[in-house]
Amino acid sequence: MYPKTVSGVGAHAYSKDGIKWRYTGQAYTARASYDDGTSLTYPYCDRPHLVFDKDGTTPLALTNGVKLGAQVKNTQGSLHRLCVDS
Repeated sequence: MYPKTVSGVGAHAYSKDGIKWRYTGQAYTARASYDDGTSLTYPYCDRPHLVFDKDGTTPLALTNGVKLGAQVKNTQGSLHRLCVDS
């Protein structure tokens, strides 16, 4: 389903009938940037979930289940604040 040049992480696709799917791009990556200027790309990143403001419409953050590597047995949570242009 995905082009070979794009990772499946954060892939976005849609289907009108649930059978034929159309890949439309990458909604997010597994790279997290931190306030101290460092960043980390997680090798495992799944279960995306948007967190909305009190109004129920404005997205504030994206949470994911992440693992630091194949040797790590437990999945951890990761929260990414969304950047909004003013």
